[in-house]
Amino acid sequence: MSLVEEFFKQHDELVSKYEKYTEVFKNQGAERPAEVAKYISLSRRKNAMPSPIYLIYFDGLLNDEFLLECMDYYLENTKRKSRKAKEAREQFAERDDNSNESIILKKPSKRRVAIKEYYRERALKLGL
Repeated sequence: MSLVEEFFKQHDELVSKYEKYTEVFKNQGAERPAEVAKYISLSRRKNAMPSPIYLIYFDGLLNDEFLLECMDYYLENTKRKSRKAKEAREQFAERDDNSNESIILKKPSKRRVAIKEYYRERALKLGL
């Protein structure tokens, strides 16, 4: 069994414990759990390993060494390697098991916060 098949086998076992497919990622602190679930299902259809950016959401749910193997497999076998994927893998490998630091949750950019506030104010003005 290939590493990709093994990952998706463990993924299926994990997801079967939850009522909704996206609950796994919501419980892990994903800002947009539906997007994470969509990308992972897209990877499954392509029979490819998901990016380390999305694999970090399985931290604490799957074996850390297995996740590192999956991340390395992705970085070795993909044509387009993003800088963020490499950074996510490095942070995952370097983090201390005792620390509560999360590599998943990062502050949103100032631009994104400003856009969110703009639309929130606009909705209030329109009475939505």
